[in-house]
Parts: sequence; structure tokens; C-alpha cells
Amino acid sequence: MVNAVSLRACFGVRASNSNSSGNANQSSNSFAKTVGRLFRSLFQCKSASANLVSTGPSTELVQRNEPANTDALPELTEHAATPELQTELWNYLFKSQLAPELKARLAVSVSMTKAWGDNPESMVQLSRAQNPESLPDPESLLISLGLNAGENNPEALETMCGLIQKKVYPMMHKSMGNPTSAAQLGSWLCKVLSKGEPLPSIKQLKMLDPLMLQAFNELLVASSSDPQVNETHQQTLALVKQTIWLKKCLVSTTRIFQLLNEFTGLERIGKEFAIEVATHVPIMFNCLPEEVRANKEVALAAVTQRGSAIFHVGEGLRSDRDVALAAVQKDGEILEFLGPELKADKEIVTAAVKNNWFALLHASDELKADREVVLHAVNHGGEALQFASLEVRDDAAVVTQACKQHRTSLQWASERLKNDRSFVLNLVRNAGAALANANPAFHDDEEVVKAAVSHDGSALGVASLRLRNNKEIVKTAVSNDTTGRTLGYASRRLRNDSALVLAAIKKNDSQLKDAGFIFRNNKSFIKKAVFPEKGVKEVNTLGRFCKDREMVLASVSRRGFELQYAPERFTRDRKVVSAAVAQNVNAIHFASKKLQNDKQIARAVVAQSPTSIGIVGEKLKNDRELLNLALSKSGIQLCRVRLTHRDDKELVCTAVSQDGTALEFASQRLQGDKDVVKAAFLQNPDSIQYASDDLKNDRTFVKNIHFESQKYKHVTSD
Repeated sequence: MVNAVSLRACFGVRASNSNSSGNANQSSNSFAKTVGRLFRSLFQCKSASANLVSTGPSTELVQRNEPANTDALPELTEHAATPELQTELWNYLFKSQLAPELKARLAVSVSMTKAWGDNPESMVQLSRAQNPESLPDPESLLISLGLNAGENNPEALETMCGLIQKKVYPMMHKSMGNPTSAAQLGSWLCKVLSKGEPLPSIKQLKMLDPLMLQAFNELLVASSSDPQVNETHQQTLALVKQTIWLKKCLVSTTRIFQLLNEFTGLERIGKEFAIEVATHVPIMFNCLPEEVRANKEVALAAVTQRGSAIFHVGEGLRSDRDVALAAVQKDGEILEFLGPELKADKEIVTAAVKNNWFALLHASDELKADREVVLHAVNHGGEALQFASLEVRDDAAVVTQACKQHRTSLQWASERLKNDRSFVLNLVRNAGAALANANPAFHDDEEVVKAAVSHDGSALGVASLRLRNNKEIVKTAVSNDTTGRTLGYASRRLRNDSALVLAAIKKNDSQLKDAGFIFRNNKSFIKKAVFPEKGVKEVNTLGRFCKDREMVLASVSRRGFELQYAPERFTRDRKVVSAAVAQNVNAIHFASKKLQNDKQIARAVVAQSPTSIGIVGEKLKNDRELLNLALSKSGIQLCRVRLTHRDDKELVCTAVSQDGTALEFASQRLQGDKDVVKAAFLQNPDSIQYASDDLKNDRTFVKNIHFESQKYKHVTSD
């Protein structure tokens, strides 16, 4: 249940107005008073629908941060919200447009248990704390939140972390110079984040933002000289450093190897961190200590993400059935490197062939003869039939399934099946291309060939000359063309049949190249039958019409990349090139050098795709207008520009304002520029890791941009 006491506690307002002095009322800011006014009607209304109506005007009042009439605030401790009202409030809260800090605080009060409302002293104390000595008892706070050992409340936990950052972060910098105060604050944080356990988990620490984590790390380092520091303190410090490294990797996977030195400097690596590395940064699994890689739970996490990690697991685990099964499920080819016992394990082999049909090659002879295992393999790749035993290759169902997956799989079937007319006839109805590997006598069998081309027109290519001149069969074939070459298999007489040619072109316009000469040189026929579907690649087969500008322009407008097949004079035609790059920016590769360096065309290319700044003409790669356009649309393109531009403050500011992580590619000078770093931080707080060491260690600067970013978030959310 939520009551007025918990709300007031959440916002630092006294629990009872009757006990509040005039000075206390004056010290309560209008923000907290407005919240009280906003929720007053919630505790008095009788229905959820009335609740939503009554909150509308008050919500606007909160967002505008207008002062409330606090004289009208009644004593509300006796009023409590019903469960139904609480549910409606929770749903409304997350749909609202309230500022993030306000939403977080309201979420705390909504998600609290009855214990909070009955005993809100710890939350009141936290809201008023100014130094480590005035912080509430961790155990009492956790009990009030319902977060003591063995209990879980994700919403309250997430919000609590946010509030702790708000209240404790400013205290950290004040405590750095005093080891005793730093140790006291560090101990308090450890107890709260560990939720009654001996140590906080990495999962808990990951919920803190990078600045808070870095400050926590510095706080623990500063307090190391205090005589009261114990082993728990050192273990927590190791966990914090591990979490910082992990979050850096998650922010930018391209920097993983750059962070290798930091990784090797980490101490006290335990199972939890190892599992996080194995799950989120599996490429670094082999860098973990050997004793950690020998843990089965860690090994399973690694091979589940990357099958090849089995080569780096601890001794003995490579032959572990569970680890092997997880590895082949991720990478079937790992079966090749497993022991004979595992290669003879049906479940492991089945999992391997489901991932990669080629794994059947490495299965035991017994399982290669297992019909069920082979069926799983050919379901994922018909070529697997070649590795099956002779007995299975004579199984009609297995061979049929293999041919459905791969057009030439019949070549590995038994001779008996290849010569069985009934089997071949049924097979080509569902896998027409298999006719090529059947007994050659069936290539002249009208019923078999017709069944084959009805499924796949390209089967006409293996039919006898007699059947290639059969109009009914050829018409069926071109109507089921899958390769664009079927018309070319027909007899010369039928390739000059207008009805057949039109049917072929309707199915696949590329078949025009195989049409008779009379059609390939008839411009009106081409425009009527082909355009606007065909491309210049086909136009080049039409002799004199490849020089027709209208045809080329119509084609590149639909397929810009076809500019590469156009005659050279069209690569110098501005209108043709503009139409091509408008459809596909990469068509600029095939334009003349002059047009590649045309600013108007280059601007159109960059506006459409900022990554194309690297493919415009050499003369334009230094054009500030184009660079600014590209970076304003995709800041990370800073990695593509020249080193001189990475030292240009205006361009770098444009980049980091669009993508804060672009700070990674700025020059060292600008990574130490406060304006640039501030712009990057406001866009993405994680970008602080790319700032110079001097700025990262400048506590005043970091504190200022941190609080400014919170104000910025509130403004943008409003």
C-alpha cells in the first residue's frame, strides 16, 4: 500500500504538517509541495477513472514546476490507496511525460511495501542526508524497500540505485580527501548494494552509471589507507574495477583489444565476472585465469555464446558431455575435435548436424547409418547425404528430402533409386533439378521431363533435343524459370516464337538476351515488353539500342548499380549519374572522375548516406560543407575523416553532438577540450571514458557536466 507518509518520505517532506514548523515549511521546495498536491486527490478518490481525471492538471503543474498552494495540504497519513488505484497509478506513471527524476521518485513510492508507509524514517533520513554520518542504517533501508536478503523487487531496486546516485554522488567527492570518511561512505554503499549478502554483485553494480562507478572506485581507493578497511573492502574494489571494464566493452565492442591491458590488470576475478565476460565479451574468454575457466558454469556460459571457446575451457571440461553439447549447438563443426565417445553420442551429433550439416562427416559410423540423424542433417543441407552410409542412401524418404534441400543431391543416392522411374517421377515433381542426376534415359521421357520443368524450368537444360523443341514443355519451362537461362535451352525455332518470348520475359526479363534476333533488335517490342523492369546489363546484349539514352536513364533510375554496364558516354552524363546515385549511392563509383568530384552530386550522396563521405571524389573529401553534413547525420563518421579534421573543433563538436562516442576518434588535444567533452557527455554520458585523463580526474568539471546532463534530460523530456 502507498500512503502520504511514503510519498512525503520519498520527496523529503515532513511526514506530518502538524509537527512542522514555519521554517521547515519554507525550506520545503515547491517541487516537493507540488507532488503533495498532485497526489492528494489520489488518496481521496474512490475509483481509478476519477484518479486519472484528477491528475491531469496537476501533472502539468509539476512539469512546469509552478509553486503549489501548500496551505491547503491536509494531514493525509490516514488515507491509503487501494490496490486497484495503485495499479492504475503505476500504469499511468510510466506512460506519463514527467521528468526522469520525478518519475523515478514517484516510482519508488508506488512500488513500496506497507512497511515503508508504516516506518518511513529510513527514507526520510536518506532524503535529508548531507554527509556519510547522516545516512540511514543500510539494513533498515533495505527492509523498508523490501530488498533485504532473499527478497526481490526489481522496480524498487532500480529506483533505489537512481536515488542513491542522486544523494551519494555529491558526498563522494567531499569524502575523497578523508580516508575515514571515504571508508565509512564506501562501507555504507557496499552494504546497501549487496542487499544483505557479503559482497555486491556485478549485476547490481552494472545498474550504476559510469560516473558513479568511477567515483565509487576512486572512493574505495582513497579509503584503502584507513586502518579499519578489511578484506571485503578489497574484494568490492576488485568487483567495481571489473564492472567498469565490462561496461566499457559493452559501450564499444571495437575497443575490446585496446582494453586488453586493463583486463590483464584486474585482480580477484571470480565466477560472476567470468560469466559476464563469457556471455558479453566471449572473445576474451581465453584471457581469463585458468582456474576460472575450469569452472563448469563459466565454461557453459562461454561455449553457449561461442562454440570455439571449448578449446580454452579448463582441463577435463572439453570431454564433459554438457559442455560439448552446448558447444556443438552453437558451432556444429566443433564435433570434429571431440572425443570418440562424444562423436558416438546421438544427442550431441544430432545437435551438431542441426547447426551444420557438414558435422555428419565427423560422426561415428554407427550414427552415419542412423536414419533419424541423417534426416536431421539433410533437412539442413542436402549435401550431407554424401556422408551417410550406403544403407541410408538407398532410403527413398531420406534421398527425397536431401534433393529438396540441394538440387544435385541425387548424385549420392544409390544406383537402384537413380534407375527407378517411379521414384524419379515422384522426386522431380518436388525437386525438378534432380533430373540432371537421374538415369539419362529419363531425359527423353516426356512425362518425367514435363513433371521436372513444372517445378523448375531450368531442368529443360538436361532434356533431350526432341523435347526442347516441344512447345508445350518449353512454355511450361519458361513459366517456371528460376535461373534466367531457361529460354536459352529451347530450340532455335521456339526462341523466335513471340508468345513464348513474351511468356519468358514476363517471368524473368533477363531471358530477353536469349530471344531471337528479331526481338532483340525491335525497340518498340523491347520498350513494351521489358521496360521499366529490365536493366542496362540486359540492354548491352541488344546491339544498337544500348546507346539509347532514354532506355539507359529509365534503367538506372530503377537500379542505380546498373550504371557500371552503361556505355562510357553515359557515365559523363550528369542526369544519368544523378538518377543512378539517387537510387544507389554506390553508383558514384562508376561515374566519370569529373562527376565524382561534382559537389552537387556529392552532396546528394552524403545526404542520402553519411557513410558515403569516404567514396566521393578526392577533391571533395576535404570539403568542410560535406564533412559537416555527414557528421551532423552520423557523428561516428569522424573515424573516416583525415587526422587534420579530427583536430578541427567545429567539426568534432558537430560529430559528438550527434553521437557522443565519436569522441573516441577526436584528436588528443580535443579529447582534453572541455567544450568538446561536455557536448559529447550531454549526448552520451558513457563517452566520458574517451576524455583525457586530466579531465576525467577533474572532479569539479565532472561534477558540473553530470548535473548539467540531468538538467538537459529534464528539458528534453518536457
